[in-house]
Amino acid sequence: MQIIIPAIVLGFWTFCVLLMIPITRFWAVGHKSATAKDFKLGETDRLPDYVKLPNRNYMNLTELPTLFYFITIVIQMTGVTNNLLVGLAWVYVGMRIVHSIVHIFFNHVILRFLVFAIGNVVLLAIWGIAAIKILFHA
Repeated sequence: MQIIIPAIVLGFWTFCVLLMIPITRFWAVGHKSATAKDFKLGETDRLPDYVKLPNRNYMNLTELPTLFYFITIVIQMTGVTNNLLVGLAWVYVGMRIVHSIVHIFFNHVILRFLVFAIGNVVLLAIWGIAAIKILFHA
């Protein structure tokens, strides 16, 4: 079950970011930075960045990480879990959390890109190692 724990942590992190969306929206409306009409069709360009960024980051957390969730389940079901895969899973989750923090609170584009890219390379490595272990019974 060691490979599933990082996936659970990433799931909880995704819910934390999801919770930030209504908090920032209510804050913006309460402080007159937005109106309810600004959310009628999603979000308008008129909204401050602190309102838009959690929503955009949440979308990031529901896109590529689906491949992470899937491969962790496949690894668990096929019994090919090892310390390397578990370690890489934790690195991937760490990169996603760091990416969220940079994206939402600092939005430093170069740093955000580097963390995102490293996470994607780690995810690709997880897929590659798992595929080799499954296909070749290594």
